[in-house]
Amino acid sequence: MEKSYPGMEMQPTNVTVVMPPQVFGKEPTQVTCGNCKNVVVTTTLYQDGGCVYMSAILLFCFCLPFTFVPFITYPCKDVTHYCPTCKARLGTYKRL
Repeated sequence: MEKSYPGMEMQPTNVTVVMPPQVFGKEPTQVTCGNCKNVVVTTTLYQDGGCVYMSAILLFCFCLPFTFVPFITYPCKDVTHYCPTCKARLGTYKRL
């Protein structure tokens, strides 16, 4: 038990909880949104990234007619995860 002295007040103790970062993949994931605090399944958007450009360069060098293929297929694209409620960007899965 702590002693209390006249003129001294007890200060409340703050507790900080540190959550590990969420690792996102290729598929929609259930997470707690850091913006709206809702538990949601993310919506995903495929975007051109490093893998798309590297694949296009390699195809340009070895098989010119197929240079466009990485830009129209999903396996090379980065996947960005968004909250469906507040539309906040939650994270990105990068292929490279």
